[in-house]
This record gives sequence, C-alpha cells and structure tokens, in this order.
Amino acid sequence: MKTSWARLEQLEQNLRRRYQELSKNNYFALSVKAQEREGALRKEMTPIADPEEFQRRFDETPERKEHLQAVSELRGTQEAIQRLQRDILEELVFVHSGNKKAQIALQLLKEAQDVVAFLRILARLRASRNAKVRNRRQGAKREHVSRPEALGDQKSSLAKRSAQQAADPVHVAPEAGSQVPQAAHDGVPSPAPGLATPGQIKVPEAPDRPSAIESKGPAGDPEYRLSLFMQENPGTTYADIKYLAQVHTPEFQDWRRGKLKPDSVMTGRIERVLSGATALTKKPSKRRKI
Repeated sequence: MKTSWARLEQLEQNLRRRYQELSKNNYFALSVKAQEREGALRKEMTPIADPEEFQRRFDETPERKEHLQAVSELRGTQEAIQRLQRDILEELVFVHSGNKKAQIALQLLKEAQDVVAFLRILARLRASRNAKVRNRRQGAKREHVSRPEALGDQKSSLAKRSAQQAADPVHVAPEAGSQVPQAAHDGVPSPAPGLATPGQIKVPEAPDRPSAIESKGPAGDPEYRLSLFMQENPGTTYADIKYLAQVHTPEFQDWRRGKLKPDSVMTGRIERVLSGATALTKKPSKRRKI
C-alpha cells in the first residue's frame, strides 16, 4: 500500500491529466456548429408544422450528435475533477499531522477558486517536500563521508605527538589558560551559529488573498465568460446580448446562474453571441411617442 505522500502525488497527476482533458474539450465550437445546423434545418422545414418532428430530425444530424457527445464528456471530466479534489483534501488530513506546510496547504486548497489555483498550491507543497528530502539525504551522505576522515586525522595527529614526545624526553606542560583543540564528538564539525542545518526549508508565507490569476473563474463558468466578453467589447450591455441571442430576461438570468441545460436552444444562442458567431450590433433604442 502506498504511503500518504505517494498517494497524494498520484492523485495530483490524475488531477492534472483530467484538467488537460477539460482544456481540450471543444464543446463551444461544436455548440456553434450545431446552432448553425439548427438554423439551416429550420429554414428548410419552414413552416414547422410539427415541433417534435423538427427536434427529431435535428437530433439525428451529425453536428447535434457531436455536440451532445462533447457535453457528456465535459460533464464526466468535471465530475472526475471534483472527486479528485475531494480525495486530495481527505488524503492531506492523514499527512498534515505535525506537518506545518501541509496544514497551510490544506487551508489554501479549501479556499482555492478554481482548478488552476488548486494545482499551483499542490505543486508548491510537492516542491517543498522534495527539497526537504533531498537536503536530508545530502546531509546524511556528508556525515557518512566526513566521519572516517575525521577519525583518520585524529589518529595521525596522535601518532605525530607520540613520536615527538619519544624524540624529546623533556615534557613541557601547556601554559596556564591555554586550550587544546578538541575534536567533535562524532568527527563532524558543528555548524556555525546562524546557519541553517540540512533539512531546514523556508516555506513562503501563505498569501492573505488569492492572486489575480487565481481569482479568475473557470473557463466553463457563464458569469466569467460573460464578464470577459463585455471587457473585450466595451459599451456592450446585457440588453444587447439578449437582443442578439433572442432570449428573454428570465432565460438569460437562468443561463447566468447555470440553471439552463448546456444543450438547450437558448444556451446555444447565447454561446453563439459570446463566441463571435453572431455579429455584434447594438439593440435599437425605442423612440418616445410625442
């Protein structure tokens, strides 16, 4: 059975792989294609006598099937990411006992805004632990090598002193107040004051608030993409987007809250506006009656 640290690293690798799958999902592009196919089919069947027949024919189109498949994969990946995040938090509970860095990381992970921030915190924790293990091994190796050398120097010094005393029968006592250098207890010189011993690692203090990058929402968040679209198109209002997407205010608000299904017609219209497939124009203003 793997130790908690080894299992934590395995969970982190799985989370990174799932996040890459989420980034490669082409749900938005397929949504635009399905919307275009729906518009062409609607023109072909106009007037539409039977809405169910229209929906059945639309569901049989390749564009619609690819879109639904991408939506299904997107949901599966998002659920897998959520499970991995929960498993990582549970695993850290076993690791953090007596480990200050793990305690800080556990708190930061609970407050992470998205997967990117979550992975960044895990990387910092892993780098800190790897550095600690590496320094500990190097310190043990230096101690193992220096001990025989120190013992050899001590034996050589004693042999020289014995030979000198044998050659000179008159023994001169050391002067009062003089000190004879003493070898270290185990042959390893003690570290100088103020220097860090091997194994001591300084961990950067946890920030009081997430950085600007960590505070951004995930790419699939409707509110985040809506805000990004309005920043890229200054002067655009919610009324303009609702007008171009041909949706009412209640439906638009449901989409912002994530209550609309990703494969619904209304969602597809709004996504088409945000992706640039629909030309951006201002909503005509109502003229006042005189």
